[in-house]
Amino acid sequence: MRSINSIIIHNSATKDGSVVDVQAIRRYHTSYAYQGNIIKKTDAMPLIEQGKTVKKPWADIGYHFLCEKVNDRYEILVGRMWNIEGAHATWHNFNTIGVCAVGAFETEPPPAEQWQMLVKLCVVLADQYSIKPENIKGHRELGAPKTCPGTMFDMNKFRADVAKGVIACIAHS
Repeated sequence: MRSINSIIIHNSATKDGSVVDVQAIRRYHTSYAYQGNIIKKTDAMPLIEQGKTVKKPWADIGYHFLCEKVNDRYEILVGRMWNIEGAHATWHNFNTIGVCAVGAFETEPPPAEQWQMLVKLCVVLADQYSIKPENIKGHRELGAPKTCPGTMFDMNKFRADVAKGVIACIAHS
């Protein structure tokens, strides 16, 4: 069994649409892709032989949980089973839970409703796995050459909001 000690927050870097985007993310993660586009295995093999960089399929979606708008409200959706190592942060997958907020947060922050759903999820995960709020990290904080979960996703405020939720849970138990 995995020993979980931290949560990694991501964003999909795509606009949250009116359809369930989790399936599109799962399809991309479990497919061959070249230059960001899904391709068939028969098209991938010649590119690989030519030395081109082709993304190979993963066993499942890389994240354990995703938060996106479904039918006008935000929901937490299960991605990869949380007892299975993720594929969301190179060198940090074994002892972590990957959480993805569907959306792009480079020019504006996550919607308040989505933020609150993510906080609630992380409060539950922090309680379940005895994770301290300071061990909730944005993907960018792991040295990744990315801004994930977006420059407008304030990780310090997020950790503070989770800490308040954890304290409230302790007070009620």
